[in-house]
Amino acid sequence: MDEGSAPESEIPYPRPYGPTTRTIGNDRNSVIPSSRPPYRRSAAGYDGLYTPKKNFRREALGLMRILGRDSGPTSGDWLEVACGTGLHVSHLVGRFRVEGVDASAAMLELARKRCPTVRFHQDDMRTFDLGRRFDVVACLFSSIGYMTTKADLVRAISNFARHVREGGVVVVEPWFSPTTYRPGTVHMDAIEGRSRTSTHQVRMIVAKRRGRISVMDAHHLVGTPTGVDHFVERHRMGLFTRSEYTAAFKAAGLEPSFDPKGISDRGLYLAFKRRPSSRARG
Repeated sequence: MDEGSAPESEIPYPRPYGPTTRTIGNDRNSVIPSSRPPYRRSAAGYDGLYTPKKNFRREALGLMRILGRDSGPTSGDWLEVACGTGLHVSHLVGRFRVEGVDASAAMLELARKRCPTVRFHQDDMRTFDLGRRFDVVACLFSSIGYMTTKADLVRAISNFARHVREGGVVVVEPWFSPTTYRPGTVHMDAIEGRSRTSTHQVRMIVAKRRGRISVMDAHHLVGTPTGVDHFVERHRMGLFTRSEYTAAFKAAGLEPSFDPKGISDRGLYLAFKRRPSSRARG
């Protein structure tokens, strides 16, 4: 446990996600415990919070360059796992035949509006089964961190491997490691509406740590002319070492390499599923 942090059992709402609190004008309702996954309520503001500070087009094009550099596929079928609102997917359409998977119905609703020609699936990254294989299976923006145990990390990567063709590649952008994550740091993002009668939103997080899990309670304030909503969404993300990622890829029959810079300075794993040699085929 980190110094100065309360045991998780003392947090006054159920795991793994946080409470919902609603305030309209001067009428404050009680805290409503919620076990719903992150982004159910914040999905509408997701793009506004991230696009000012994250260039999804540049990242998608950067990934294309990395794949070309490392003799990976530069066309064919692409599966985006944890695709969110489709911000990366939108820059892959036309280069690949793209499909997307995400656990959040609210995020997928926005992704379908952004990319109406793309097929999206609501499912868990550990267990989805699309009945086909792809040239590239990618899990970006550190979404793999939502696996909070080594067993779940292995399950997810093994499922990615089942969906990639021989000669294809699994691409994973990792979450922070136990040594690079910084508990006790404060993070704030805001969406300033176009006028005083439009929607404004603020999100604030204090990073915490419980053993090998990063815990981030994202407090959202959404202001409209009718009042202010306050809700909290809890994000719990596993902190894995490079050797643990590498072991998970190898356990899935993949050959991983690590680019320490990647597309957003968080690093990037490219794990190829090699074709059997002619000798192995007998």
